[in-house]
Amino acid sequence: MRIAILILSILGAIICLGLGGYQVACAGCAGSCAAAANEASTVVATMEESNGSGIDKPSSTSSNKDMETMASVMGTVAFANLCSAIGLVLQAILGVAGGIVTFSRLGGGQKAKKGAVLLSAAVGITVLAHLIGVIMVLNIDESTFPAKNHTAIGFLVILVMGALLHGIATVMAFLAKPNEVLEPNYQSPTDHPPQSA
Repeated sequence: MRIAILILSILGAIICLGLGGYQVACAGCAGSCAAAANEASTVVATMEESNGSGIDKPSSTSSNKDMETMASVMGTVAFANLCSAIGLVLQAILGVAGGIVTFSRLGGGQKAKKGAVLLSAAVGITVLAHLIGVIMVLNIDESTFPAKNHTAIGFLVILVMGALLHGIATVMAFLAKPNEVLEPNYQSPTDHPPQSA
């Protein structure tokens, strides 16, 4: 069972690192959109101040407000994705450490509670990070970000994919029984019958 726990923890860490890289890419994309919207709102505000541009005042004010709102929304989405990525990377590190500790302690004839605690902490950190991301996304106004429900479901899918193997390894680590370490059986020279010449 200890080999299965080690394999699950390593495979779970690989999946977490892959998903974490994907979330970093998503955060970078949303951050770029936020920066572009912020820059556009600055340009509109600058053009509004120079009255020689011929821009209609009410429409420019509303578009400036829309750009500021979009920049805020994309910034929130970027931060939520970054929280998810950090949780996944921390889970990968703690998950591998927990698998190794569990493997070595079970092999030494001890219970694997330390490794199981590390594995459960790994899963707990990523659950917390993803819940923060989901709450942040769901607090966005639906009129400004219509895809907020799909984004929140995406966070939950990534959470399940990332935490599944480490969750199984955690349960196995709590239930695993240590290997019996056999004591070497040494015989003293007096136990042997004398050899006849």
